[in-house]
Amino acid sequence: MSHVLVQHGRIYTCCDSERGRTFDTPRATYSWYSYKIPTHVSGMEALYLLCPDDKTTLREMQKWLLYEKRTQMWETPIDSVNAVHALLLDAHEMMAAREPSQFFADGVRLDAETKGNEGFVDTPLPSTTGKLSIEKSSDGISWGAVFAQFLQPMADVEASGSGMSIKREIITDKDELHVGDRIRVRLTYHCDRNFDFVTVTDSKAACMEPVNQLSWSDSFKHVVPLDTEIRYSYYGLGEGDHSIETEYYLTRPGTYEFGIATIVCTYAPEFRATCPSQKIVVK
Repeated sequence: MSHVLVQHGRIYTCCDSERGRTFDTPRATYSWYSYKIPTHVSGMEALYLLCPDDKTTLREMQKWLLYEKRTQMWETPIDSVNAVHALLLDAHEMMAAREPSQFFADGVRLDAETKGNEGFVDTPLPSTTGKLSIEKSSDGISWGAVFAQFLQPMADVEASGSGMSIKREIITDKDELHVGDRIRVRLTYHCDRNFDFVTVTDSKAACMEPVNQLSWSDSFKHVVPLDTEIRYSYYGLGEGDHSIETEYYLTRPGTYEFGIATIVCTYAPEFRATCPSQKIVVK
């Protein structure tokens, strides 16, 4: 990540090769109701007026704005209109017609269906696909995702993540667990950007019953205990680390599997992560 000083005013920005350029300030919260988006848009307009030849910085700031919209819902009409206006500054390059990307599965070209004027393509992949490649010949920003669905033993699932990560810890002060003990399970997750509408699902072992068995909400999330899992629904998660703890009673002896824990941005489901299963032994 590089830091620069934009000329004609002391405006500090930071730039990431994937996500573009923005103002890095801890005083602005992540979502549409904060002043981060309006401030970013005002900076783009000032840059366009004061430094019209600085196309590179303007493109980087447009890129950051697009990446924010990829994972967030902007519900304020004024901020949305201003953001669209900022994206269309010097718009002849962004709106120019482009050649569609080419998709290849194991070297064989796929016939992808183009939907709409934005170049959105959707194509199924053969179940035997070993290697997927995409050739993009045009300029501009593009992104996509590949979804795979298959059956696998719970104990064989490995940790994975795209834009997110999640881990589970069992918190107890005892060397051995017994029926009737009370334990805490801590979920810690990391987001590499700002997300709206995030769902965290934590599978629980069959020997565990949550202390609080009623659904509850606060201003940031909604928690629902279910028969086999607990589901945490967040209205939004900002970039950085987050954690939540849940208490359980141990109700029967034996060796059990926790199951996996997952986190997914339901607004942009290509961003998700999985935590592997764990064993728990109750005397």
